[in-house]
Amino acid sequence: MAFNKTISRSCISLFIIFVLGNVIVFPAIFGNLGEKPFTPTVLKASGTGSGTDTMMSGLIQTGAGYVLKAHSDFFLVLNKVEMSTPETLNYTELQTVMRSLRTNLVNAISTYKNLKALADSTPYEPSMIEILKQLDYKALYLARPHNQSVWAEVEKSLIMGDVRSVFSKSLSDLEAIYKMVDSVYYSVSNKIYPDIKTLWSIGTVFCDSHLYGQYAAEIFSEL
Repeated sequence: MAFNKTISRSCISLFIIFVLGNVIVFPAIFGNLGEKPFTPTVLKASGTGSGTDTMMSGLIQTGAGYVLKAHSDFFLVLNKVEMSTPETLNYTELQTVMRSLRTNLVNAISTYKNLKALADSTPYEPSMIEILKQLDYKALYLARPHNQSVWAEVEKSLIMGDVRSVFSKSLSDLEAIYKMVDSVYYSVSNKIYPDIKTLWSIGTVFCDSHLYGQYAAEIFSEL
């Protein structure tokens, strides 16, 4: 029993180190890409001028902000679990952090629902979609280290010009994370020590979602 607990703590420590690098780059994933902003370039609102572009960019940045806050809360949850045992864990403090985590996830989900609805009603910029279809995805993949399975998922959508799938994927990931966080929150509220495997699952979805967004951003930066 003690041996298994040691393994769990070691794995979660390695997980923290692995994921940290992805959190640092996340503000560039769905937000500002410097001189080549993704949203106004690929999605073009017919007859609405720059209003839709501004609104969409604002939603992207707001949503990313909530996700970053949620991920920060999640790291704090991991820290509190990492530094405790079932007997020493301060359940009241952990419940407070998890309440903040749930709130930020709810706000992120609401923002991305609005973003998806706006994107669904905004036509594509045809010339940019054509460029997406013609990009050398293999060369981009080989240019730097990438997770093959996550890259393949991104390529599968964007090589078909399906930009909206980026928003749908983000929303789906957030909803999956919230469902797992809610189960942990219920346990903590009842002073039940969090299930480490559920925490790993939450971290995995966070990590894969960040990689997906990062790879999409890399591809959009080529437009």
